[in-house]
Amino acid sequence: MYWGSTYEDQIVRQMLDAFSQQNEVPTIPRFTPGSNDQYDTKLNVLVAAGQAPDVLYSHEHMAYNLAERGLAYNLYPEFDAHPELANRFPGSYYFWDDGKCLGNETGLTVNCLYYLKPAFDEAGVQYPPSTAEEAWDWDTFVENAKTLTLDAEGRHPEDDGFDPSHVAQYGVSGFFNSNAWYAMVRANGGDLTTKDGTEYALDSPEAIEALQHLQDLIHRHHVAPIPKPGGSSGSDTSADFRSGKVAMAFDGTWTMLNLNQQNIDYGIGVHPKHQETLSLQFSGCTMINSRTPIPQEATDFYVHHNDPRALPELFTSGLWLPLDMRYYTEPEDIAFWTDNENHPPEFRTAVMDYLQTNTVTSFVQTLRNMSRIRDVLFPAIEVIQQGHESAADVCTSLRDKIQPLLAGAYPNPMEER
Repeated sequence: MYWGSTYEDQIVRQMLDAFSQQNEVPTIPRFTPGSNDQYDTKLNVLVAAGQAPDVLYSHEHMAYNLAERGLAYNLYPEFDAHPELANRFPGSYYFWDDGKCLGNETGLTVNCLYYLKPAFDEAGVQYPPSTAEEAWDWDTFVENAKTLTLDAEGRHPEDDGFDPSHVAQYGVSGFFNSNAWYAMVRANGGDLTTKDGTEYALDSPEAIEALQHLQDLIHRHHVAPIPKPGGSSGSDTSADFRSGKVAMAFDGTWTMLNLNQQNIDYGIGVHPKHQETLSLQFSGCTMINSRTPIPQEATDFYVHHNDPRALPELFTSGLWLPLDMRYYTEPEDIAFWTDNENHPPEFRTAVMDYLQTNTVTSFVQTLRNMSRIRDVLFPAIEVIQQGHESAADVCTSLRDKIQPLLAGAYPNPMEER
């Protein structure tokens, strides 16, 4: 059972057919399009009816919920029989207890700073740096975003008569997309909680400052659109670039697929710095149903399903990043998935190198009790997006709501090796 675009569905079906032919094990695809909530609802219905699939995609909070109900197959004992499972990107693992691993992220993804080259060329602005060492500081990023922002009459935000209600091109969008704000909080020395997940920390001066910077991009500097209420970002990078509505956008690596398919002239830069430059490494996971009657076949399929050699199009297209570390260290393996027109020249430094040295794992993958925390946290982040209250007021008021929900963090011994 899986989600994704129509393109991803086609490739996954090809992979399923290939696995069946090679192993004489029949496979049945259960493609489930729709929103995250719709997928979770359908999965809950199947679980309740005793009809959950053998192998399935899952969102983080749902995966842990299933694991803690005894419905996740423990892959940790399989690491000896399948050494590739033990050599994946450290932050990609989902351990719900000591010695209990429900799996990995389905495919690595990283939040990137995409930019529309024609917009930069027309404005005479230098492209964003593609290495962590050269990352823009925050003030430089803001000033460049202002230069790239134009109202209907071609005026910039600091020009007399600028009309923020009629902006033809925004400098940037998407920094609340997929919890990208969290990386910027971490880059400024803040966090949502203490490392062990027991104490609320989003009301620290560092966290508040980073979130206020993001709110200011929208409501003070007018270089970013106001997100749509109820949405994480209100942006669609490929559509915004195609229409010229936005010059820069924070978005996940999966966006490369749409940008490539639409032949958009784009580049990839690293996040701007606060105290340092950091991005978010994140993804939903794939797991095995503990009640599967065919655990060995399911495990074999699990190892196969996100192997770049088994379904190269999902990796060469720009949609997924490999889990196995050899695809970031061995020249032949790196070339296998990146030496193509779908990966711009700066990809290796702005994404591959950056992933290994300048990313943090999303809090939705590390904190226990996330199902309840998200119901409080996400609406509060939306209040900051909409500009209804300052970041300080929101973050301070959240303490009494989130602190009672904190139940610690999940272990990940692979990050500690």
